[in-house]
Amino acid sequence: MKSRINRRNLLVSSISVGFMVNSGFGVTPALSASGSHMSKLTAPKAKKIPHKIEQLGYTRIDNYNWMKDDRWQEVLRDPDLIKAEVKDHLIIENAYSRDMLKPTEALQTALFEEIKGRIKEDDSSVPTADGNWEYYVRYDKGAQHPINARKPRSKDKISKETIPFAAIPSDEQILLDEDAAAKGTDYYSTGTTTHSPDHKLHAWSEDTQGSEVYKIHVKDLATGQRLGTPVESATGDFVFSPDSQYLFWTFRDDNGRPSRIYRRPAKGGDDVLIYEEKDPGFFIGVGTLSSDKYIVISIGNQETSEAWLIPA
Repeated sequence: MKSRINRRNLLVSSISVGFMVNSGFGVTPALSASGSHMSKLTAPKAKKIPHKIEQLGYTRIDNYNWMKDDRWQEVLRDPDLIKAEVKDHLIIENAYSRDMLKPTEALQTALFEEIKGRIKEDDSSVPTADGNWEYYVRYDKGAQHPINARKPRSKDKISKETIPFAAIPSDEQILLDEDAAAKGTDYYSTGTTTHSPDHKLHAWSEDTQGSEVYKIHVKDLATGQRLGTPVESATGDFVFSPDSQYLFWTFRDDNGRPSRIYRRPAKGGDDVLIYEEKDPGFFIGVGTLSSDKYIVISIGNQETSEAWLIPA
């Protein structure tokens, strides 16, 4: 349900084809795999620029080294910084693939509708009881992303008729409407979404560019207002302390490695470094034990692991 399947291709395709025509590409027709569609575009070929690499006593030639951006860490955080020549080549590749697959558009639509017809579009999860609330996730029909919500917990037990909901609960409180948050973005994905143990706050991590560099937001559920400034450069995982006073989160460094654990006041404030893993071969994460007595920092690589406990 997360993917945006063929919803924004039309405008981009028109722009791409126009770019290719104006750039002098597409002068030779090409036959598609179906054998019936004559593409007006020429199959793009990346230029070759020999680049010598000497490594471990060997020399090799990489003809496509020019596609590597020396500023890739910056591009990861801001895709608009990608090298112009690489971006131009990708536009041409995408335009060519769309043109070659054009005869299959009706089939693509039919397949998509058949797949969609086999799922319940307005499905909902089984509510999870926690304190005086039941937390759940549900989808509106036609939505690409879910709604995170809760409703007051009944004094007895969760009734069968609410799984899935026959209708939206009248006492529902929406914590995060991901589909609404995704509006105006080319990409949207959430990492962790959770509430504080005292049920007063809701937090979520989101990536709006596909680089897996997340921001973490915290909302006051009484006022609906976001608190403090978002956490930047996060991996997407975080946890509230059992007393709901702090947010522990994982920092993502310039190489994409989760390397530090920070703590900040849950309602906003300064970040304090709790742990830093300096070995580049190790990855880290943070969570809580099921007893809620400890914050746990998990550290490991492909061969070994360890855990550090912080009394909660």
